[in-house]
Amino acid sequence: MKIRHPRAPLLVALLGLLPGCGSTGSATDEGSTGSTGPAATDSASTDTPTSSASSESAGSGVTPDCTPILGPGDLETGFEKCEDGSTHRYAALLCPGQTTTDMNPCMPAPPPEGCSADAECTAEPLGYCAQAHMLSGYCGCFYGCQKDADCGPGSICACGGVVGRCLPASCTTNADCDPGFGCVATTEGPAGPACTSDADPNEPTRYACQAPADECKGDLDCPSDGPNTGACFLDGDHRVCGTVCQMPP
Repeated sequence: MKIRHPRAPLLVALLGLLPGCGSTGSATDEGSTGSTGPAATDSASTDTPTSSASSESAGSGVTPDCTPILGPGDLETGFEKCEDGSTHRYAALLCPGQTTTDMNPCMPAPPPEGCSADAECTAEPLGYCAQAHMLSGYCGCFYGCQKDADCGPGSICACGGVVGRCLPASCTTNADCDPGFGCVATTEGPAGPACTSDADPNEPTRYACQAPADECKGDLDCPSDGPNTGACFLDGDHRVCGTVCQMPP
C-alpha cells in the first residue's frame, strides 16, 4: 500500500509498505489488508476499533461467495474478497490500527522524510514509520486514515495493514448499489486487446458500484494474453476486460 508523503513529492513514488522498520504486519492489494476469516455477522457496533464490528455507519452483511478481510487482531475491516477476484466493501467500519516501530528498526532516510519511530511522523494525523520501496533498509513517514470522515468528500478509507488510505468512491458500501451488485475496488484502464502499462490492478484507483453493463466482475473473469495478465478495468461507466503489460509494449 502506498501512502502519500505530503512533504516529499519525489519520495511519494518511491515509498510503499514493506515488512521492515518494525512492521508487525504487511500491506496487501486492492486497498485492504489482512487475512480472510469466517463470514461476519451483523453484531452490535461500537465506536472503537477494538470490536470486530466497530462501525461508523450501518452496512449490509457479507456477500455470499465472499469472505471478510480481517485486519490486525483478526478484526473486521468492512471489506471482503470474493471468489471472482473482486474486493467489495460491505460495511463502513473503523479500520483496526497498528503501530510499526520498536522492532527491527531500520536506518532513517535523509531528512525531512527520514524516521526511526512512529512518534517522529507528526506532519499529519495517523503518521507511522515504515520501510520504503527502492530504499532498502531506510524508513520514511506515511500518513493515512482510519475512517471515512478522515477523507475528503467523495472518498472512503480503504483499510490497510497499519492505517488505511483515502480512495475516490461513488459508493460507500454494497447497500448503495442496485440489488445484486457490490461497491467494488476498481482500477481504471482501457479495454483490450492492447495491454496497458499505466494501470496496476493491485492498486485500485476508486470504489464504484458494479453495473449491468459490466463485462467482468473481477480480474479472474479476464483471460491473460500471452505474458500479459488479465484485469477487469473501469473504462468510463462500465467494466471491461483488459491486460496489464508484463513486458514493455
